[in-house]
Amino acid sequence: MGFLTGVRRQKRAWGNKAPKQAQETPDLLARQRVSGYGGTQAADVQDGYAGYAAVYRSYTWVRRAIDVTANNVVSLPVRVVDANDKPLDNHPVSLLLARGNDQMTPATIWQHWLTNMYLGGEGPLEIVDDLRGNPLWLWPRRPDLVLIRADVTPERANYPTVAGYVVMPEQAPGASTAPIDVPPGNMIFDKFLNPLNTWRGLAPITALRASIIIDVFAQAWAKSFLQRGARPDYALVAPQGITQTEKERILSELMFSYSGAENWHKPIVLEEGITDIKTFSFPPSDMEWVEQRQFTQNEVGALFGVPDEIMGYGKDTYENFQTALQVFWTLTLRPLCEHRDQALTHHFTTKRSLLAPGERVATDYTGVGVLQEDKAPKVDMAVKLWSIGVPFNQLDAQLGLGIGPIEGGEFPNGTDPAIAQAMAALAAQGAQDGQGGAQDDGDGLDAENAQEDEQEAQQGGKTALPFRWNGITIPDAYKALQLIHDPGDENTPEEVLLRALEESAQREIARELRRIYRDLLPPNAESMTLYELQTYIEQRIGSQALNDAIDATVRRAADAGVTIAADQLATMGVGFDYTMVHTAARDWARAYSAELIKGVNDTTKAAVRESVARWYDNGEHLDALTKDLAPTFGNTRARMIAQTETTKAAARGTLASYEASGVVTAMVWLTAADEKRCGYCKDLDGKTVSLSGNFSDVLSPELRAKLKNRTFQTPPAHVSCRCRIGAQVIEIGGGNG
Repeated sequence: MGFLTGVRRQKRAWGNKAPKQAQETPDLLARQRVSGYGGTQAADVQDGYAGYAAVYRSYTWVRRAIDVTANNVVSLPVRVVDANDKPLDNHPVSLLLARGNDQMTPATIWQHWLTNMYLGGEGPLEIVDDLRGNPLWLWPRRPDLVLIRADVTPERANYPTVAGYVVMPEQAPGASTAPIDVPPGNMIFDKFLNPLNTWRGLAPITALRASIIIDVFAQAWAKSFLQRGARPDYALVAPQGITQTEKERILSELMFSYSGAENWHKPIVLEEGITDIKTFSFPPSDMEWVEQRQFTQNEVGALFGVPDEIMGYGKDTYENFQTALQVFWTLTLRPLCEHRDQALTHHFTTKRSLLAPGERVATDYTGVGVLQEDKAPKVDMAVKLWSIGVPFNQLDAQLGLGIGPIEGGEFPNGTDPAIAQAMAALAAQGAQDGQGGAQDDGDGLDAENAQEDEQEAQQGGKTALPFRWNGITIPDAYKALQLIHDPGDENTPEEVLLRALEESAQREIARELRRIYRDLLPPNAESMTLYELQTYIEQRIGSQALNDAIDATVRRAADAGVTIAADQLATMGVGFDYTMVHTAARDWARAYSAELIKGVNDTTKAAVRESVARWYDNGEHLDALTKDLAPTFGNTRARMIAQTETTKAAARGTLASYEASGVVTAMVWLTAADEKRCGYCKDLDGKTVSLSGNFSDVLSPELRAKLKNRTFQTPPAHVSCRCRIGAQVIEIGGGNG
């Protein structure tokens, strides 16, 4: 047997073992034999799915563009929604899309789909049914292994449609697996537009084939250039000529002594007969391969719709990256997902009718921050429209704020016009009574008596009281009467007013706390000493805007307390001078707000100091400190301050009115009779004390002991207390006055 015959026989033997190897080790099928050639020749790029898959495997920028796109898309939930965009998680199609198959997660399936779409222009997905004919699994298929059988019926001649699909096995030829016939309803054949072929899609990467080939050859040339030490070739000049033997000897010595990465820098010592060295310089056009490679990078990013910053060769500043991320999602990823959603909806509507009218497949973007709407302009517009009387619920519906209806939101400024009118009438009546004193019954004596009383009061002959009881002297006979309201009824005018003040105060205080929090930590916090960092932060804790918000909270609530007392007493015909009572209430508010502001800032400084010291000792990342400081400047604390101080200031404004009235003998503790009230408030409910007394003194001995040395004259009994005070007044019981 000759040598060549033996080689051919061995080759045939190896070839016959290929199918068995394909069955036993399918994971090795995609591997290619590494050539032993160590030169710099570049491989060509074959047009077709396999050729572009090879590019994806080895070409950096194509791999980067496809992977970064897939990694952002595959994690988004895909499910069926109804006509109102409500997710239908138990829908058969939703379950299919969320199930994947027994080997692949949904994310893996969508990664296959997207990669196939980019490399082959098509993303076939086969639906595998269970024994009952219901969709069970979803399997991605290679585009080049899916064949299309056209419907050749005459009525479809001008309207081409698919009669079925044939899925070729992905194993090597000779394997036992046979092709699979798939009906149209079981194959989601999504594809990109191909203007030259109705049946097949056109891959985006085909437009890059020439650029990729040029770049591959540029890399090969660069490899050769660098292997020569980045030095051009040269020629040795021998004017007298040399023999062939001398030439071969000189070349051998040069290759041995001056070639390779270790020797390229050595100076060449000329041999006898060699008088000069001529280097071959590179023309500028030959050195443009660096720019050509950059141009190819830009082409890849532009075609796949990935901005430079995300590809990895742009200006990676935070502002640029955020803008690039928004562009990436807006112009590339979201349109790609919508293309997929429409293809799935069309299939399950026309090819396999599993969607009811109005239902569709949709991707959930709620987890994508850059796609969430910036509602700040809408909020600004809503504030302006609210100020002119447009009801909140109408604003929410028209502007799409997404908050939903709220109680009282159907009324202008959140108040029922009937209640607002009643409160305005009470206030006007009280002002009229305070200015005019007693009503004139026609005999002229009431006006005359009122004028005399006012003159004597100014001269000190009578006590200058802002309240008058219809001009009648308080008789000797009277009985106690309590003027109260139910704090648990949120629809009373008093509670509507106080709740509105609490919400307004909470918004203002929360906004200023957030502003302080944003600028609290310096960029170089981790490099500062503990003392330097604490000093830096404490200088930024107090702000005039926050102080103004707290001061406004106290003043408005004190004024509201005066109004509430006026409305209570007006039901008995008692009028008063707004100016005198409001002045007293605001004097208290001014002094108390200064004390409160200092207390709030001191509490903030103490909390921040403790957090900073703990972070510094633990040596944690700066994110840990930022997270630890958040509650101190959060909405919960703003709400606590707003509720507590509104309750306190309103009670003190009401108390100031009671003290000035001359008719209130005691104050009554009022609390909401629900499960939220604490033991202190429950114990005090309905109890009375004098206007100069303290409610803390009438607690049960057990509760009073828990207070230790703390006392309180009026609500609040604790933080976020909802209690109010009412009046115990004298009611006319008889006598001629």
